[in-house]
Amino acid sequence: MKGLKNLVIEIFQLKAGIHHYDFEIKDSFFQLMGTTLIEKGNLRAEVILDKNTDFFKLNFLIKGHVNLTCDRSLEEFEQYIDLNKSLIIRYGDKTEEVSDDLETITSDTLTIDLGKYIYEYIGLEIPYKKLHPKFREQVSLSDQDPLVYQTETYRKSDLEDDIDPRWKALLKLKDN
Repeated sequence: MKGLKNLVIEIFQLKAGIHHYDFEIKDSFFQLMGTTLIEKGNLRAEVILDKNTDFFKLNFLIKGHVNLTCDRSLEEFEQYIDLNKSLIIRYGDKTEEVSDDLETITSDTLTIDLGKYIYEYIGLEIPYKKLHPKFREQVSLSDQDPLVYQTETYRKSDLEDDIDPRWKALLKLKDN
């Protein structure tokens, strides 16, 4: 990621203690990441890095909006994002992601790319179903989405009438 050099922190030069970094996340950031999940946005990311002798604690504060396309109407809209995530990076035998908030790096690692974490955290805040705000009110008013095909609903008693009488006797045992 040649254009994202300002998001790469050289950890070997840092002294122990707390370090603050501020980044403007614009459309060019998303274009350089090379995915289509998010193409436009305007966010501010503040990263607080606390360096200790054997680990780094990173706190990501990201606020702003990304432009998404509505799944229903294909209209573009702004989705507000406000998140606070923490990550601990410690030294280990190999570089690996241990859990969502813990990673290990080798002792010869010289830099940490904050861009990949910022993009990942923003991506995780994108709703699975991207609805324009004008449709969100409609969905909350009724549980049924008018644009989604739904089959006829059956009452439980209707289903019980269709059951073979031999199975009905066995179901009585289940209720006891």
